[in-house]
Amino acid sequence: MYPMKTSVLLFAILGSVAVASAAPQDEPIALPEMKMVGSWHPALVHQVVPDYPYELRRAGEEGRVSCDLVVDREGRVKAVTVLDSDNQELSRAVIEAARQWRFIIDEKPARDVRHARVTFRFVLEESA
Repeated sequence: MYPMKTSVLLFAILGSVAVASAAPQDEPIALPEMKMVGSWHPALVHQVVPDYPYELRRAGEEGRVSCDLVVDREGRVKAVTVLDSDNQELSRAVIEAARQWRFIIDEKPARDVRHARVTFRFVLEESA
């Protein structure tokens, strides 16, 4: 019998690392590695996790998507630009989720927008 695969997405925010995993019957979660561009320090208050498409998990496809989020003065994500991606389906999942993120910005920036760089890693892991 073959070992089952579970999906795992690695999560790191500003240097701290945690691992999130899900059993095959559970909905997998995708959490990001996030770096703020510039000196702003917002709080992420609403995060929608990208879906790990079932077809890709079943086919054993893993991947990484790096993107730039444009965040307005009110903390809403106004645009998501994919900078690098291993898979177009993963890119679509990341864009759909990241557009729904919300931040609280401690002080209103002088500029109308801020940027955050986010990398999502979609990883399958063998389970015993």
